[in-house]
Amino acid sequence: MHFAATRQRRLAAAVATALAVTFGSGILAAPAASGADGTPVVGSAPTELVEATPTRVPTGTIDLDTTSALEFAFDVDGPGARVEFSLRNTRTGNAVTWIRELSGGRFPVGFVWDGTFSIPDPDGVYTTHAATTGTYAWTVTASPLSGDGPGLRTSGTFATTRTPRDHDLDADGVFDLLAVTGEGRLTAEGSYRGNAGYSDFWGARGWDAFDRLEVAGDVAGTPHSDLVARDRGGVLWLYRSNGGRTHEYLEPRSRVGGGWQVYRHLAGGSDLTADGRPDLVAADASGVLWLYEATGRTTAPFAPRERIGGGWQAYNQITAVGNVAGGPGGDLVARDKNGVLWLYLGKGDGTFTARERLGGGFQRYSELVGGGDWDGDGRNDLLAVEPATDTVFAFEGTGRRDEPLDLTRKATLLFKGVEHDIYA
Repeated sequence: MHFAATRQRRLAAAVATALAVTFGSGILAAPAASGADGTPVVGSAPTELVEATPTRVPTGTIDLDTTSALEFAFDVDGPGARVEFSLRNTRTGNAVTWIRELSGGRFPVGFVWDGTFSIPDPDGVYTTHAATTGTYAWTVTASPLSGDGPGLRTSGTFATTRTPRDHDLDADGVFDLLAVTGEGRLTAEGSYRGNAGYSDFWGARGWDAFDRLEVAGDVAGTPHSDLVARDRGGVLWLYRSNGGRTHEYLEPRSRVGGGWQVYRHLAGGSDLTADGRPDLVAADASGVLWLYEATGRTTAPFAPRERIGGGWQAYNQITAVGNVAGGPGGDLVARDKNGVLWLYLGKGDGTFTARERLGGGFQRYSELVGGGDWDGDGRNDLLAVEPATDTVFAFEGTGRRDEPLDLTRKATLLFKGVEHDIYA
């Protein structure tokens, strides 16, 4: 499959408190042209020059999870200068630019980047999203304010990294909600700290061939969140994520196996066996729940199924939410025909404690999605799609045994006002 190239965007910058990082050095200057005897050549380039010396710039690899801001500092010397600093992700094209106009003399000038970009939507409203991992190139251009000299440049690069997170498809450390449009295109929107966000993940058409899609977590050792998709013939396919290493965020699909049409429900993303890998569960038409334990292998991502319970025909939705109640394993939530939501607390051995009632009124939602941290507080949440208002609501995870989900719903801006066929 092929993903569309990242679009060029007009971006704005946010400024945060400076944090000292590894220092580098360099010079931005050029001598005036001269003859053999050292005298200026008539008609040569103007002699009014601006010098900018980098005194603090990041080098090597920066961990964006632990670094809140990057500082870039330069000593500028000249008769008055226009200094333009730009920073760009070499893969996605996301960029930010600052401009300073300085009076004559020698003094320091600094730029601070907080690891985010601001991107306008089609209505011109800017939303903030976190920077992805990758290589970043910075450039400084300095020109005399008088216009009597050339624009002189210096540049450099550094790399960034982030710890892979559940439900993060573009390696920016932020929850991504996937959806399949009516045209069969796979798309995503991110949620930066629970606010409006943006995702660099962008998929091709053809996903209407599937009737079920799950963000299953790292089941094949990538270590990023993988997808499983069931086609209308009952074949289950694995799409391994490469975390945005290339423009194609997903590797070519591999066949898991056939016969999956016997299952009414699939739910992936909870580590039910406490081995550090998320597992997949499936409920068949007779109500038997089956566990497919993740192996971490690409060629065989799931072990042979194991029967772990019965009576699940009472539910019309089953969702893996990760560990929301502080137990030894991942959890499941299930909705019955009356709209009541039930918690199944994972015991860490592939089984669950007796179900517990969470609350009612969930019949209004067409889709429940779990397994990711929507608001960036370190705890997994539950999302619910309300078709009557085309709104995705969030129920925040608490991590507490007595009240694992805060049932005071919060409206999100994910796919606001848009209806899609499948959410994951």
